[in-house]
Amino acid sequence: MLGSLVAAYFAFYIFTSFAGRYTEGPVASGETRIFNGAWAVRDQYVWEPKFFIHRPYDKNFLGFIYWPLIVIDRKYWHKSISTTALPKE
Repeated sequence: MLGSLVAAYFAFYIFTSFAGRYTEGPVASGETRIFNGAWAVRDQYVWEPKFFIHRPYDKNFLGFIYWPLIVIDRKYWHKSISTTALPKE
């Protein structure tokens, strides 16, 4: 029973990740700040599986439940795209 629930948890994430996309607009990571650190700047595009919202300052229910897999996915597969990084020459 527990094994099938865990398998369903992973399978649902994998299928929704295939249908996912990067955010339409940049989101605030909290790493780039202005006004002496008071405001976070929208500085990166992040990967989101379909139906999931998991951003530093915005989450939905699925984003909260699947938080561990989203973090692993973004770290190893769908890395965030910075809007402030200098191009490599």
